[in-house]
Parts: sequence; structure tokens; C-alpha cells
Amino acid sequence: MASAARVWAFLCLSGLAGASELVLAAQTIHLTGTTVDGVSGRPISGARLKVGVRELVSDADGHFEFDISPGRWELEISAPNYTSRKLAFDASSQPLVIQLIPENVFKESLEVTAPAPPAPRLDEPATIPLPPLQVLSTAGSLDNPFRTLQLLPGVAATDELGSKLSIRGGAPDQNLTIMDGIEMHNPYRLFGLTSAFNPETVSRFELVAGGFGAKYGDRLSSVIVVENRDGDASRRVRGSSSLSITDANIIGEGRLPGPGQGTFLATMRRTYYDLVAERFVHQDLPSFNDAQIKTAWQLPGGRRLSLLGLRSRETTNITPDEDIEGSTQILSRNNLAAATLMSPLGRASSTSIVAWSQNTDLIDAQEDERSAKERNADPDQFARQLSIDDLSLREEVRLPPLAQHQLEAGMEWHQLDTRVSFTTIDERDPFGFFRGGAVWLGGVFPSHAAVPRQAAGSTAASACPASGLHARSRRTTRRSRDAD
Repeated sequence: MASAARVWAFLCLSGLAGASELVLAAQTIHLTGTTVDGVSGRPISGARLKVGVRELVSDADGHFEFDISPGRWELEISAPNYTSRKLAFDASSQPLVIQLIPENVFKESLEVTAPAPPAPRLDEPATIPLPPLQVLSTAGSLDNPFRTLQLLPGVAATDELGSKLSIRGGAPDQNLTIMDGIEMHNPYRLFGLTSAFNPETVSRFELVAGGFGAKYGDRLSSVIVVENRDGDASRRVRGSSSLSITDANIIGEGRLPGPGQGTFLATMRRTYYDLVAERFVHQDLPSFNDAQIKTAWQLPGGRRLSLLGLRSRETTNITPDEDIEGSTQILSRNNLAAATLMSPLGRASSTSIVAWSQNTDLIDAQEDERSAKERNADPDQFARQLSIDDLSLREEVRLPPLAQHQLEAGMEWHQLDTRVSFTTIDERDPFGFFRGGAVWLGGVFPSHAAVPRQAAGSTAASACPASGLHARSRRTTRRSRDAD
């Protein structure tokens, strides 16, 4: 009886084991696949495959096979000279075709191209060119070349808002700004936030940080050279417009009618934020507008004549809070007219420039009429006006180069008329002791001073422009505005 029980128990255990093997066999899937080249489609031998903890290698025909339980798995594949990859697959999908991409198909490379640097100038070795496109693309420049120059080594701004520069430690008045060979007495707009130059109409910006020749006069720090381009001669008329953070710009250019090869380039700019913001604030925000036109002709004999005109106006009206009754007006006017003639003289060449410029700045602070009537007096007033009239003649002659030497000669003549005037009205000073301030007391400016005008010529070895100075003050007890 005992032996029969043991036989029966053995048979039961054998049956359970066989059933377990059948269940495991039913839960295992035999998976096959091939690894191939993703470009040519040829099989890849020796590819290593890893599923979980199991690893295997494809044969000479790129074939592989293994058993795996049902479900979703991740397969890692790698092969020499191929890019490794990971593949998520379902074990029920049959068969697997795995494509590997050769490594030489993808190559990480970075190509940087830039125009060739300009050849060093022997006459001005410290010249740094500034492409107009760089001015337009520099972040935070506001299309202002002076703010772009602040990024150069040795150049720093004198304040956060303005454009006045300190170059190699020099003061801003030691910098000379020249546009088309003409000195710019006020190259700034909006208190220096922007400049008098339109980057879209300029062909060349250059900063001469030192070592400049005698033709630039006696400036100690630097010279900024600006040249405007000619109009587009390929079309009869062409126009464009742009919008910056401070102003809107309209440009027109093309060919001039009539004989000869003539072109014109005209541009107008105006601030636009004041037109929008003044609808919401009770202030007249600072604004400016300017217009510039340049014409050029190719004359017989290889000569070239160009005319340049510039007109700019800035206005700022400040009305303080209600507890301070009155207003302040700040005006700035700039006018410029110039003619340039370039002529060949055999192998030499000459450039003649006749220019006239005018710059006027006015600050006028007045007390409110109602406030003056409350104290039964005339309104108090303070006005300061500065004006510069400059008539200049410049002649340059460039001789043929001799080996590595370039010889230039020239002269420059200026007639400067500088006026400074003050107007002060204050009824609390009935005797007029302080009307005109230090001007009346003879401290800073005399009531009238004049330096005889002179003309000076120079060669490439020296430059001595002439100048005249006039200073006037006005003391008055009635409301008026100095018209000088």
C-alpha cells in the first residue's frame, strides 16, 4: 500500500512539472530580426544587441534571434562605424528590421566666414572701421554709431543716457566729428540718445583713436569720420522706410533727370513715441525731426560735384508739478549746406569743400502768468541762448604715392561767429545787481568781447583754423526774449 502511494505521488509531481513547462513555453516568444545599413540596405554583421540583461551579436547576414517574454521592450543596438540607437518594440512584432546610419553621414562642423580685414593704413594706423550694418545689428545701440563705439576698447560713455565719448581718457570736446569733410558742431539728437547720422545712408564710419594727421587740426583725443553714400543710380526712383525704437525713417533715392550721371538721396526722420504718449500724459515729450538730401554728378574731365543739405529741429517743453507754476522750453536748431568738388590733376587729385553750418541752442524758463499776477508783478524769466555760425573753406591736394609714402597738402579756413546771450527777469531784484548773473558782474563773460577774425592756411605739417568769438549779455526789467 505504501509503495502504491509513493508511485501515485510521483506521477502527480511529474504531471505538475510538465504542465508548468507548457505554461512557460506558452509565455515565451521566439523573436527574429536583421540589422541593415540605413543608406545602402546591406546587412551589418557583428552588431551588438542588448535587451534587458541579455546580449547577442548578429551573424554574417546581419541576422539575430532570441526568446523573449511578451510585452514592450527596449533594444540597444551598436556596431563599429555606425551611430548607436535605441529602439522600443513590441515582442509580438515579427520580424524586426533595424537600420543603422553610418557615422560618416553626419559630421558636426561649424564654418565661420567674415570679410577680409581691411589693409592697415600707413597714414592712420589707429583707424578702426565701423560697418553701418554693425550699427544696425548691435543690441542696445538704438541705431546710434556713438553707442556702438562704446563697445570698443579704450572708449567709454560719459553718462548712461548720452552719446558723448571719452576716448583713451580724453574729454568729449577733444573729439572731432567730420561728415563728408565738414566739422559737425552738434552730432547728437535727443540729448545724445541718438545721433545726427542715419546708418542706412552712411557708407563709412571710422574711429581714428590716435596718430591722426595734421589735416584734422589740433584735437587731442580722436576723430570720427562719417561719409554718406550716393543715391542708387540703377533705378529712376526707389524708396524705403524703417522704424527704430526712437524714430521713423523714410528714404528716397534714384537717378536725376537731365544730362550727366546724377543721383539723389533724401531722407527724413521724426520721433513717433511723443505723438502716442502725449495722448496719455500732460507733458510735451522731447522730440526731433530732420531732413537730409545729397545730390552728386559726374562731370566731364573726371570731375565729381556733390551738394549736401541738412536741417534738424529739436523741441522739449517741460511743465513742472502744480506746486511749481511755470514752464521750461528747450530748443535746438541745426542747419548745414555744403558743396564738394573732386577734380583730377594728372596723377594727383584735389578736393575742394565750401560749407556753412549753424547750430543754436535755447533754454527758456518762464514763470506762469497767473502766479505772477497773484503777487502783482511781471513773470520771472531766465533764458540762455548759444549759437555758432561756421563758414569754412577746405582744400586738399593728394599727390601720387612714392613707394610706401603718401603726400598730402591742404589748407582750411573758418569764419566762426559764436554768440552767448542771457536774459534774466526777477522783480525780487529791483536794482538789477544779479540780472545777468556773473555776466553783469564781469566774472565769466564780459558784456561784449570779440576776437578779430583771421584766415589761416596749412600744409600737411600743420593746421591752424581761424575763429571769431562774440559774447553778449542782456539785462532787462521787462519781459523779453533775446533775439541775438
